[in-house]
Amino acid sequence: MIRAASVLRRSIATRGFHKSSAVCAASVFKMPAMSPTMTEGGVVAWKYKSGEEFSAGDVLLEVETDKATIDVEASDDGVMWEILVKDGATKVQVGEPIALLAEQGDDLATLERPSLDAQAAPKEEPKKEAQPEQPLKEEPKKSAPAPKSSGSGDVFGPANPKQKLSPAVELLLHGNHISSEDALAKIPASGPKGRLLKGDVLAYLGSISKDSVSLLAEFIKSREHLDLSNIKLATPEETHKLAQREEAPAAKEEAPAPPKPSNILNARLTTTLEEPVTRDIFQYAFEDSIAAATRYTYAQKYPQYAASPVASSLSGGDLFDDLISPPVTKSRFEVYDVTYQFSSPANGAQARIADDFDELLGLTGSTGVSGSGNQVSVDFKIKFDKSVLDAKQFVAFFEKTLAEEFSGVLTVSEP
Repeated sequence: MIRAASVLRRSIATRGFHKSSAVCAASVFKMPAMSPTMTEGGVVAWKYKSGEEFSAGDVLLEVETDKATIDVEASDDGVMWEILVKDGATKVQVGEPIALLAEQGDDLATLERPSLDAQAAPKEEPKKEAQPEQPLKEEPKKSAPAPKSSGSGDVFGPANPKQKLSPAVELLLHGNHISSEDALAKIPASGPKGRLLKGDVLAYLGSISKDSVSLLAEFIKSREHLDLSNIKLATPEETHKLAQREEAPAAKEEAPAPPKPSNILNARLTTTLEEPVTRDIFQYAFEDSIAAATRYTYAQKYPQYAASPVASSLSGGDLFDDLISPPVTKSRFEVYDVTYQFSSPANGAQARIADDFDELLGLTGSTGVSGSGNQVSVDFKIKFDKSVLDAKQFVAFFEKTLAEEFSGVLTVSEP
């Protein structure tokens, strides 16, 4: 339900409940016009019964229009003497008597009843005269100013009723109790083909200056046509050269480089040997450290992983953890493409180191010694599963564990 208290209070105050000239006569309360275009309405419900007193600001009744149901408030104190139009009545003409009101303290038994015919007659005549006057005054405006808007500098013209109003314009008109018909008849339009714009309505209401709307409309119209006076046709030779220039880069771009994967990391571990070891022993120790670091990484998230021989033998413990992160059986990353770079000894000599542990491993025939104080660089790649949410966390913990295992410097970069 739309509240129209302020508008109705002013409207009813000017009418003064349509009081008659008799001093002791009742006041005739007529059907109010809730909008400039309203001609009839309906009585939804009366809030006071005959003989009940009301105060200024009280809601007397609810009136139904073609758009909404609106409360009608009293502007003065009074008494509801008699209700002429009952609840639920429809198609009640504006100005038709719907109730008789009296002032507080009046004797209803001796109160003079006014003539309803005399009250309704003068209200209908100006209504009928006022309605045809508006289109008669606006009709010449629709035909006369049309050529002026195109020939002269005036950007305003009559609104074209065939042009649809935008939602912004309709909302602005509704907020100011202006119907679409009145707006098209009274408000000059500056839009293309006579379209009524929001700026036109604001200028009509006095919210903005009409000159600002005129300047903006003139600027837009000045940009409607392109200036082709400076365009020159190219000669056939220039056209051929331009086509060759466009074909040259196109041929180079035919074979674009494949996109680099975003889930592969290049890693390099640099460490200093504290004692002489063979290359085979170092490689074996590094690969064993990769497996141990991987196992330790998974064990930080899933402690049962450290005690299980294989991941597939683990069972899910917490159903909630499985919902927010994949289980331990899901592989997060893998290490591959491992290469080693050993620095040469200081004296350039190579020796053979063998012990009982080498013989057990079958490395007694290995040659190529790295002495103490020499550096070893190991390059390898780490590929992680992007579909697993915590894969990057696993990789970060693995890198830290592997660097601490060899007391070296680990650098990781994307390819």
